[in-house]
Amino acid sequence: MVRFDAVVIGAGPAGYLAALRLAQLGRSVAVVERERVGGECLNWGCIPSKALIEVADLVHRTKRLSQLGIEVEVRRISMPELIKWKDSIVAKLVRGIETLFDHYGVTLIRGEGRVKAGRKVEVLSGNGRSEVEAGSVLLAVGSVPVTIPQIPFDGRRVIGFREVLSLEEVPSRLLVVGGGAIGLEMAFAFRKLGSEVTVVELMDRVLPAMDPAVSRAVQRSLERLGVRTLLRSTVSSSEPRGSSVSVRIATPNGELTEDFDRVLVAVGKRAPELPVESSIGLELDQRGFVRVDEAMRTNVEWIWAAGDVTGPPFLAHRAYRQGLVAAESIAGRVTTWAPKSYPVAVFTDPEAASVGMTEEEASRSGRRFRSFVFPLAALGRAHTVGDAEGFVKVLLEEGTDELLGVHVVGPHASELISEASLAMENLMTPDDFLRGVRPHPTFSEALAEAVELALGRPLHVALRKGSS
Repeated sequence: MVRFDAVVIGAGPAGYLAALRLAQLGRSVAVVERERVGGECLNWGCIPSKALIEVADLVHRTKRLSQLGIEVEVRRISMPELIKWKDSIVAKLVRGIETLFDHYGVTLIRGEGRVKAGRKVEVLSGNGRSEVEAGSVLLAVGSVPVTIPQIPFDGRRVIGFREVLSLEEVPSRLLVVGGGAIGLEMAFAFRKLGSEVTVVELMDRVLPAMDPAVSRAVQRSLERLGVRTLLRSTVSSSEPRGSSVSVRIATPNGELTEDFDRVLVAVGKRAPELPVESSIGLELDQRGFVRVDEAMRTNVEWIWAAGDVTGPPFLAHRAYRQGLVAAESIAGRVTTWAPKSYPVAVFTDPEAASVGMTEEEASRSGRRFRSFVFPLAALGRAHTVGDAEGFVKVLLEEGTDELLGVHVVGPHASELISEASLAMENLMTPDDFLRGVRPHPTFSEALAEAVELALGRPLHVALRKGSS
Protein backbone atom coordinates (compact mmCIF):
# COMPACT_ATOMS: atom_id res chain seq x y z
CA MET A 1 0.00 0.00 0.00
CA VAL A 2 1.32 3.43 -0.97
CA ARG A 3 1.88 5.78 1.97
CA PHE A 4 1.80 9.58 1.96
CA ASP A 5 2.68 11.98 4.74
CA ALA A 6 -0.65 13.67 4.08
CA VAL A 7 -3.74 12.91 2.04
CA VAL A 8 -6.05 15.80 1.19
CA ILE A 9 -9.65 14.98 0.27
CA GLY A 10 -10.98 17.71 -1.98
CA ALA A 11 -9.09 19.96 -4.42
CA GLY A 12 -11.03 23.16 -3.87
CA PRO A 13 -9.47 26.37 -2.49
CA ALA A 14 -8.61 24.90 0.92
CA GLY A 15 -7.49 21.54 -0.41
CA TYR A 16 -5.29 22.43 -3.33
CA LEU A 17 -3.54 25.26 -1.51
CA ALA A 18 -2.89 23.05 1.50
CA ALA A 19 -1.43 20.36 -0.76
CA LEU A 20 0.92 22.82 -2.43
CA ARG A 21 2.10 24.23 0.89
CA LEU A 22 2.68 20.76 2.33
CA ALA A 23 4.75 19.85 -0.71
CA GLN A 24 6.74 23.07 -0.32
CA LEU A 25 7.43 22.00 3.25
CA GLY A 26 8.88 18.72 2.04
CA ARG A 27 5.95 16.39 2.73
CA SER A 28 4.70 13.71 0.38
CA VAL A 29 1.13 14.63 -0.53
CA ALA A 30 -1.79 13.10 -2.40
CA VAL A 31 -5.00 14.92 -3.30
CA VAL A 32 -8.17 12.91 -3.87
CA GLU A 33 -10.70 14.74 -6.06
CA ARG A 34 -13.94 13.31 -7.46
CA GLU A 35 -14.72 16.16 -9.88
CA ARG A 36 -12.45 19.00 -11.00
CA VAL A 37 -9.33 20.51 -9.51
CA GLY A 38 -10.16 23.98 -8.19
CA GLY A 39 -13.46 22.91 -6.71
CA GLU A 40 -16.72 24.82 -6.74
CA CYS A 41 -15.14 28.28 -6.65
CA LEU A 42 -13.01 27.93 -9.73
CA ASN A 43 -15.25 25.70 -11.82
CA TRP A 44 -18.83 26.70 -10.97
CA GLY A 45 -18.68 29.73 -8.68
CA CYS A 46 -16.35 32.65 -8.08
CA ILE A 47 -14.45 32.68 -11.36
CA PRO A 48 -17.08 31.79 -14.00
CA SER A 49 -19.69 34.01 -12.34
CA LYS A 50 -17.37 37.01 -12.47
CA ALA A 51 -16.69 36.31 -16.15
CA LEU A 52 -20.44 36.36 -16.83
CA ILE A 53 -20.86 39.52 -14.76
CA GLU A 54 -18.07 41.21 -16.74
CA VAL A 55 -19.83 40.52 -20.02
CA ALA A 56 -23.17 41.70 -18.65
CA ASP A 57 -21.54 44.91 -17.42
CA LEU A 58 -20.00 45.51 -20.85
CA VAL A 59 -23.41 45.11 -22.50
CA HIS A 60 -24.97 47.48 -19.98
CA ARG A 61 -22.27 50.11 -20.35
CA THR A 62 -22.72 50.27 -24.11
CA LYS A 63 -26.25 51.53 -23.49
CA ARG A 64 -24.83 54.46 -21.52
CA LEU A 65 -22.24 55.46 -24.10
CA SER A 66 -24.68 57.65 -25.99
CA GLN A 67 -24.47 60.09 -23.07
CA LEU A 68 -20.81 60.54 -24.03
CA GLY A 69 -21.53 61.03 -27.72
CA ILE A 70 -20.65 57.45 -28.65
CA GLU A 71 -23.20 55.40 -30.57
CA VAL A 72 -22.78 51.62 -30.15
CA GLU A 73 -25.29 48.89 -30.90
CA VAL A 74 -25.34 45.39 -29.37
CA ARG A 75 -26.86 43.35 -32.20
CA ARG A 76 -27.04 40.00 -30.45
CA ILE A 77 -25.82 38.06 -27.44
CA SER A 78 -24.62 34.55 -28.23
CA MET A 79 -24.77 32.63 -24.98
CA PRO A 80 -22.98 29.57 -26.44
CA GLU A 81 -20.04 31.78 -27.42
CA LEU A 82 -20.09 33.50 -24.02
CA ILE A 83 -20.12 30.13 -22.24
CA LYS A 84 -17.28 28.90 -24.43
CA TRP A 85 -15.20 31.93 -23.45
CA LYS A 86 -16.06 31.49 -19.77
CA ASP A 87 -15.15 27.80 -19.90
CA SER A 88 -11.80 28.61 -21.54
CA ILE A 89 -10.90 30.83 -18.59
CA VAL A 90 -11.78 28.09 -16.13
CA ALA A 91 -9.85 25.46 -18.11
CA LYS A 92 -6.75 27.67 -18.21
CA LEU A 93 -6.79 28.17 -14.43
CA VAL A 94 -7.42 24.47 -13.74
CA ARG A 95 -4.43 23.59 -15.93
CA GLY A 96 -2.39 26.08 -13.90
CA ILE A 97 -3.13 24.27 -10.65
CA GLU A 98 -2.46 20.85 -12.17
CA THR A 99 0.87 22.17 -13.49
CA LEU A 100 1.77 23.33 -9.98
CA PHE A 101 0.88 19.88 -8.65
CA ASP A 102 3.31 18.37 -11.14
CA HIS A 103 5.98 20.93 -10.31
CA TYR A 104 5.83 20.31 -6.56
CA GLY A 105 5.30 16.55 -6.79
CA VAL A 106 1.71 16.47 -5.53
CA THR A 107 -0.02 13.22 -6.53
CA LEU A 108 -3.54 13.76 -7.89
CA ILE A 109 -5.86 10.77 -7.43
CA ARG A 110 -9.16 10.89 -9.33
CA GLY A 111 -12.03 9.39 -7.41
CA GLU A 112 -14.22 9.49 -4.32
CA GLY A 113 -12.18 9.47 -1.13
CA ARG A 114 -13.35 8.02 2.16
CA VAL A 115 -11.43 8.10 5.44
CA LYS A 116 -11.19 4.75 7.22
CA ALA A 117 -9.85 3.70 10.58
CA GLY A 118 -6.13 3.03 10.80
CA ARG A 119 -5.13 6.18 8.88
CA LYS A 120 -6.32 4.80 5.58
CA VAL A 121 -8.14 6.50 2.71
CA GLU A 122 -10.24 4.43 0.36
CA VAL A 123 -10.66 5.70 -3.20
CA LEU A 124 -13.52 4.64 -5.45
CA SER A 125 -13.23 5.47 -9.14
CA GLY A 126 -14.13 4.15 -12.54
CA ASN A 127 -11.09 1.92 -12.26
CA GLY A 128 -12.35 0.26 -9.10
CA ARG A 129 -11.33 0.48 -5.46
CA SER A 130 -7.92 1.26 -3.99
CA GLU A 131 -6.44 2.34 -0.67
CA VAL A 132 -3.61 4.60 0.42
CA GLU A 133 -2.13 5.13 3.85
CA ALA A 134 -1.96 8.62 5.31
CA GLY A 135 0.17 10.03 8.08
CA SER A 136 -2.40 12.82 8.29
CA VAL A 137 -5.69 13.58 6.53
CA LEU A 138 -7.12 16.97 5.61
CA LEU A 139 -10.85 17.09 4.93
CA ALA A 140 -11.61 19.84 2.41
CA VAL A 141 -14.85 18.55 0.91
CA GLY A 142 -16.77 21.82 0.81
CA SER A 143 -20.52 22.26 1.28
CA VAL A 144 -23.67 21.60 -0.73
CA PRO A 145 -26.56 23.89 -1.78
CA VAL A 146 -29.66 24.12 0.36
CA THR A 147 -32.74 22.90 -1.49
CA ILE A 148 -36.38 23.96 -1.06
CA PRO A 149 -39.00 21.17 -1.00
CA GLN A 150 -41.61 23.44 -2.58
CA ILE A 151 -39.45 23.98 -5.65
CA PRO A 152 -37.23 20.93 -6.28
CA PHE A 153 -34.25 21.06 -8.64
CA ASP A 154 -34.67 19.44 -12.03
CA GLY A 155 -31.50 20.86 -13.59
CA ARG A 156 -33.40 22.39 -16.54
CA ARG A 157 -36.08 24.79 -15.34
CA VAL A 158 -35.29 24.86 -11.61
CA ILE A 159 -31.55 25.29 -11.35
CA GLY A 160 -28.66 26.10 -9.04
CA PHE A 161 -25.52 28.15 -9.44
CA ARG A 162 -23.82 25.48 -11.58
CA GLU A 163 -26.55 25.39 -14.22
CA VAL A 164 -27.20 29.13 -14.33
CA LEU A 165 -23.64 29.73 -15.50
CA SER A 166 -24.08 27.43 -18.48
CA LEU A 167 -27.46 28.47 -19.86
CA GLU A 168 -27.58 28.22 -23.65
CA GLU A 169 -29.91 31.22 -23.92
CA VAL A 170 -30.92 34.25 -21.89
CA PRO A 171 -34.21 33.39 -20.16
CA SER A 172 -37.07 35.77 -20.88
CA ARG A 173 -38.32 35.56 -17.31
CA LEU A 174 -35.99 34.58 -14.46
CA LEU A 175 -37.03 34.05 -10.84
CA VAL A 176 -34.22 34.24 -8.30
CA VAL A 177 -35.06 32.70 -4.94
CA GLY A 178 -32.72 34.25 -2.40
CA GLY A 179 -31.54 37.84 -2.10
CA GLY A 180 -28.05 37.08 -0.87
CA ALA A 181 -24.75 37.42 -2.72
CA ILE A 182 -25.17 34.68 -5.35
CA GLY A 183 -28.80 35.50 -6.06
CA LEU A 184 -28.23 39.22 -6.50
CA GLU A 185 -25.10 38.84 -8.62
CA MET A 186 -27.06 36.70 -11.06
CA ALA A 187 -30.10 38.99 -10.87
CA PHE A 188 -28.00 41.97 -11.95
CA ALA A 189 -26.16 40.01 -14.65
CA PHE A 190 -29.21 38.50 -16.34
CA ARG A 191 -31.21 41.71 -16.14
CA LYS A 192 -28.39 43.44 -18.04
CA LEU A 193 -28.41 40.62 -20.58
CA GLY A 194 -32.11 41.17 -21.19
CA SER A 195 -34.08 38.98 -18.75
CA GLU A 196 -37.06 40.15 -16.78
CA VAL A 197 -35.92 39.34 -13.25
CA THR A 198 -37.82 38.85 -10.01
CA VAL A 199 -36.04 38.28 -6.69
CA VAL A 200 -37.84 36.62 -3.77
CA GLU A 201 -36.26 37.19 -0.36
CA LEU A 202 -37.51 35.90 3.00
CA MET A 203 -36.05 38.78 5.02
CA ASP A 204 -37.10 42.43 4.95
CA ARG A 205 -34.14 43.52 2.83
CA VAL A 206 -31.70 42.19 0.26
CA LEU A 207 -28.19 41.27 1.43
CA PRO A 208 -29.60 40.83 4.95
CA ALA A 209 -26.22 39.88 6.42
CA MET A 210 -24.66 43.20 5.41
CA ASP A 211 -25.05 46.67 6.89
CA PRO A 212 -28.54 48.14 6.29
CA ALA A 213 -27.03 51.11 4.45
CA VAL A 214 -25.45 48.69 1.98
CA SER A 215 -28.74 46.86 1.51
CA ARG A 216 -30.60 50.09 0.82
CA ALA A 217 -28.08 51.23 -1.78
CA VAL A 218 -28.16 47.91 -3.64
CA GLN A 219 -31.98 47.84 -3.45
CA ARG A 220 -32.16 51.26 -5.12
CA SER A 221 -29.89 50.04 -7.88
CA LEU A 222 -32.04 46.96 -8.44
CA GLU A 223 -35.11 49.14 -8.78
CA ARG A 224 -33.42 51.51 -11.26
CA LEU A 225 -32.37 48.55 -13.37
CA GLY A 226 -35.90 47.18 -13.40
CA VAL A 227 -35.42 44.14 -11.15
CA ARG A 228 -38.53 43.39 -9.11
CA THR A 229 -37.85 42.43 -5.50
CA LEU A 230 -40.43 40.71 -3.31
CA LEU A 231 -39.29 41.05 0.30
CA ARG A 232 -40.66 39.13 3.27
CA SER A 233 -41.82 36.62 0.68
CA THR A 234 -41.49 32.87 0.11
CA VAL A 235 -42.16 30.33 -2.62
CA SER A 236 -45.14 28.25 -1.47
CA SER A 237 -45.34 25.82 -4.43
CA SER A 238 -44.27 25.23 -8.01
CA GLU A 239 -45.49 23.22 -10.96
CA PRO A 240 -43.65 22.46 -14.23
CA ARG A 241 -45.57 23.56 -17.32
CA GLY A 242 -43.84 22.53 -20.51
CA SER A 243 -40.64 24.55 -20.79
CA SER A 244 -41.57 26.88 -17.91
CA VAL A 245 -42.46 26.70 -14.22
CA SER A 246 -45.60 28.05 -12.56
CA VAL A 247 -44.63 29.40 -9.14
CA ARG A 248 -46.84 30.49 -6.26
CA ILE A 249 -45.25 33.19 -4.13
CA ALA A 250 -46.55 34.23 -0.71
CA THR A 251 -46.00 37.97 -0.18
CA PRO A 252 -47.14 40.40 2.55
CA ASN A 253 -49.78 41.64 0.08
CA GLY A 254 -51.16 38.23 -0.79
CA GLU A 255 -50.27 35.30 -3.01
CA LEU A 256 -49.02 35.58 -6.59
CA THR A 257 -48.94 32.88 -9.26
CA GLU A 258 -46.61 33.51 -12.19
CA ASP A 259 -44.73 31.58 -14.89
CA PHE A 260 -40.96 31.72 -15.29
CA ASP A 261 -38.62 30.24 -17.88
CA ARG A 262 -35.97 29.54 -15.27
CA VAL A 263 -35.92 29.53 -11.47
CA LEU A 264 -32.55 29.97 -9.77
CA VAL A 265 -32.51 28.73 -6.18
CA ALA A 266 -29.77 30.46 -4.19
CA VAL A 267 -30.74 30.20 -0.53
CA GLY A 268 -27.50 29.13 1.08
CA LYS A 269 -25.38 26.09 1.79
CA ARG A 270 -25.39 23.19 4.22
CA ALA A 271 -22.97 20.57 5.47
CA PRO A 272 -22.15 17.72 3.08
CA GLU A 273 -22.29 14.05 3.87
CA LEU A 274 -18.85 13.46 5.30
CA PRO A 275 -16.65 10.74 3.77
CA VAL A 276 -15.48 9.50 7.15
CA GLU A 277 -16.20 6.18 8.85
CA SER A 278 -18.45 6.73 11.86
CA SER A 279 -16.20 4.52 14.00
CA ILE A 280 -13.51 7.20 13.84
CA GLY A 281 -15.67 9.47 16.02
CA LEU A 282 -15.14 12.77 14.23
CA GLU A 283 -16.82 15.57 16.18
CA LEU A 284 -19.39 17.71 14.35
CA ASP A 285 -21.43 20.75 15.35
CA GLN A 286 -25.23 20.77 15.50
CA ARG A 287 -25.49 21.54 11.79
CA GLY A 288 -23.14 18.77 10.71
CA PHE A 289 -20.02 20.83 10.08
CA VAL A 290 -16.62 19.65 11.35
CA ARG A 291 -15.41 21.25 14.57
CA VAL A 292 -11.84 22.58 14.36
CA ASP A 293 -9.55 24.61 16.57
CA GLU A 294 -7.43 27.61 15.52
CA ALA A 295 -4.92 25.26 13.84
CA MET A 296 -7.70 23.46 11.90
CA ARG A 297 -7.25 20.32 14.01
CA THR A 298 -10.26 18.12 14.73
CA ASN A 299 -10.80 15.96 17.81
CA VAL A 300 -9.06 13.09 15.94
CA GLU A 301 -5.31 13.56 16.25
CA TRP A 302 -4.52 12.70 12.63
CA ILE A 303 -7.41 14.53 10.92
CA TRP A 304 -7.61 18.22 10.05
CA ALA A 305 -10.38 20.10 8.23
CA ALA A 306 -10.53 23.37 6.28
CA GLY A 307 -12.90 25.37 4.10
CA ASP A 308 -16.69 25.21 3.88
CA VAL A 309 -16.80 21.84 5.65
CA THR A 310 -15.96 23.72 8.88
CA GLY A 311 -19.07 25.89 8.56
CA PRO A 312 -19.89 29.49 7.64
CA PRO A 313 -18.97 32.00 6.45
CA PHE A 314 -18.63 30.25 3.10
CA LEU A 315 -15.84 32.31 1.55
CA ALA A 316 -13.11 31.08 -0.78
CA HIS A 317 -10.54 33.42 0.76
CA ARG A 318 -11.34 32.04 4.20
CA ALA A 319 -10.87 28.54 2.80
CA TYR A 320 -7.52 29.53 1.27
CA ARG A 321 -6.19 30.75 4.61
CA GLN A 322 -7.57 27.78 6.52
CA GLY A 323 -5.89 25.46 4.05
CA LEU A 324 -2.52 27.14 4.58
CA VAL A 325 -2.91 27.04 8.35
CA ALA A 326 -3.86 23.36 8.23
CA ALA A 327 -0.83 22.56 6.07
CA GLU A 328 1.55 24.33 8.43
CA SER A 329 -0.02 22.56 11.40
CA ILE A 330 0.17 19.14 9.74
CA ALA A 331 3.84 19.82 9.01
CA GLY A 332 4.45 20.38 12.71
CA ARG A 333 4.71 24.14 12.70
CA VAL A 334 3.05 26.19 15.43
CA THR A 335 0.43 28.02 13.41
CA THR A 336 -3.00 29.33 14.37
CA TRP A 337 -5.52 31.66 12.81
CA ALA A 338 -8.28 33.52 14.63
CA PRO A 339 -9.18 36.53 12.50
CA LYS A 340 -11.16 39.40 13.95
CA SER A 341 -13.40 39.36 10.88
CA TYR A 342 -13.59 38.28 7.27
CA PRO A 343 -13.86 40.72 4.36
CA VAL A 344 -16.88 40.08 2.16
CA ALA A 345 -17.36 41.30 -1.41
CA VAL A 346 -20.53 41.09 -3.50
CA PHE A 347 -20.25 41.78 -7.24
CA THR A 348 -23.52 43.61 -7.70
CA ASP A 349 -23.78 46.97 -9.47
CA PRO A 350 -22.56 48.89 -7.62
CA GLU A 351 -20.27 46.46 -5.87
CA ALA A 352 -20.72 46.04 -2.12
CA ALA A 353 -18.05 45.05 0.39
CA SER A 354 -17.78 44.90 4.16
CA VAL A 355 -15.41 43.94 6.92
CA GLY A 356 -16.07 43.97 10.64
CA MET A 357 -19.29 44.84 12.41
CA THR A 358 -22.46 46.22 10.92
CA GLU A 359 -24.34 48.87 12.91
CA GLU A 360 -26.76 46.20 14.11
CA GLU A 361 -23.93 43.93 15.29
CA ALA A 362 -22.13 46.81 17.02
CA SER A 363 -25.35 47.77 18.84
CA ARG A 364 -25.96 44.17 19.94
CA SER A 365 -22.39 43.93 21.24
CA GLY A 366 -23.08 46.76 23.67
CA ARG A 367 -20.17 48.83 22.38
CA ARG A 368 -20.71 52.56 21.98
CA PHE A 369 -19.81 53.72 18.50
CA ARG A 370 -20.19 56.49 15.94
CA SER A 371 -20.77 56.00 12.21
CA PHE A 372 -19.54 58.23 9.43
CA VAL A 373 -20.34 58.13 5.72
CA PHE A 374 -18.20 59.61 2.97
CA PRO A 375 -20.16 59.89 -0.30
CA LEU A 376 -18.44 58.99 -3.57
CA ALA A 377 -20.15 62.07 -5.04
CA ALA A 378 -17.33 64.01 -3.35
CA LEU A 379 -14.60 61.89 -4.99
CA GLY A 380 -13.07 63.09 -8.23
CA ARG A 381 -12.19 59.64 -9.55
CA ALA A 382 -15.80 58.48 -9.24
CA HIS A 383 -16.94 61.24 -11.60
CA THR A 384 -14.29 60.39 -14.19
CA VAL A 385 -15.77 56.89 -14.57
CA GLY A 386 -19.34 58.21 -14.56
CA ASP A 387 -20.30 56.38 -11.39
CA ALA A 388 -20.42 58.64 -8.36
CA GLU A 389 -23.12 56.79 -6.44
CA GLY A 390 -22.01 54.93 -3.38
CA PHE A 391 -20.13 55.58 -0.18
CA VAL A 392 -17.57 54.46 2.37
CA LYS A 393 -18.99 54.02 5.86
CA VAL A 394 -16.83 53.55 8.94
CA LEU A 395 -17.77 52.65 12.50
CA LEU A 396 -15.48 53.91 15.29
CA GLU A 397 -15.75 52.92 18.92
CA GLU A 398 -16.40 55.81 21.28
CA GLY A 399 -13.43 56.61 23.45
CA THR A 400 -10.89 54.30 21.81
CA ASP A 401 -11.42 55.20 18.14
CA GLU A 402 -11.01 51.51 17.33
CA LEU A 403 -12.18 50.73 13.82
CA LEU A 404 -15.13 48.38 14.28
CA GLY A 405 -16.38 48.10 10.71
CA VAL A 406 -15.98 49.40 7.18
CA HIS A 407 -18.68 49.17 4.50
CA VAL A 408 -18.17 50.21 0.89
CA VAL A 409 -20.65 50.58 -1.95
CA GLY A 410 -19.37 51.64 -5.36
CA PRO A 411 -16.91 50.83 -8.14
CA HIS A 412 -14.04 48.57 -7.04
CA ALA A 413 -15.49 48.08 -3.55
CA SER A 414 -14.22 44.49 -3.74
CA GLU A 415 -10.66 45.79 -4.09
CA LEU A 416 -10.92 48.62 -1.57
CA ILE A 417 -12.09 46.43 1.30
CA SER A 418 -8.70 44.69 1.53
CA GLU A 419 -7.02 47.83 2.86
CA ALA A 420 -9.71 48.20 5.50
CA SER A 421 -9.34 44.53 6.46
CA LEU A 422 -5.58 44.92 6.84
CA ALA A 423 -6.06 47.98 9.06
CA MET A 424 -8.57 46.23 11.31
CA GLU A 425 -6.60 43.00 11.60
CA ASN A 426 -3.53 44.95 12.69
CA LEU A 427 -5.48 47.18 15.09
CA MET A 428 -4.40 50.32 13.28
CA THR A 429 -5.51 53.59 14.83
CA PRO A 430 -7.10 56.15 12.49
CA ASP A 431 -3.83 58.09 12.52
CA ASP A 432 -1.90 54.92 11.60
CA PHE A 433 -4.29 54.37 8.72
CA LEU A 434 -3.83 57.90 7.42
CA ARG A 435 0.00 57.76 7.45
CA GLY A 436 -0.06 56.02 4.08
CA VAL A 437 -0.56 58.31 1.09
CA ARG A 438 -3.06 57.18 -1.54
CA PRO A 439 -2.37 58.04 -5.18
CA HIS A 440 -4.62 60.62 -6.81
CA PRO A 441 -7.06 60.29 -8.45
CA THR A 442 -8.07 56.84 -7.19
CA PHE A 443 -10.96 55.24 -5.34
CA SER A 444 -8.58 54.37 -2.50
CA GLU A 445 -8.75 58.03 -1.46
CA ALA A 446 -12.36 57.44 -0.38
CA LEU A 447 -11.17 55.25 2.50
CA ALA A 448 -8.84 57.96 3.78
CA GLU A 449 -11.55 60.58 3.31
CA ALA A 450 -13.97 58.53 5.40
CA VAL A 451 -11.45 58.19 8.23
CA GLU A 452 -10.65 61.92 8.09
CA LEU A 453 -14.38 62.57 8.35
CA ALA A 454 -14.59 60.27 11.37
CA LEU A 455 -11.85 62.31 13.05
CA GLY A 456 -13.82 65.51 12.48
CA ARG A 457 -11.52 66.95 9.83
CA PRO A 458 -13.08 66.12 6.45
CA LEU A 459 -11.29 67.23 3.33
CA HIS A 460 -13.86 67.18 0.53
CA VAL A 461 -17.16 67.28 2.39
CA ALA A 462 -18.41 69.99 4.71
CA LEU A 463 -18.37 69.30 8.44
CA ARG A 464 -21.91 69.58 9.74
CA LYS A 465 -22.55 72.35 12.22
CA GLY A 466 -22.27 71.12 15.76
CA SER A 467 -19.84 68.36 14.78
CA SER A 468 -16.38 68.24 16.21
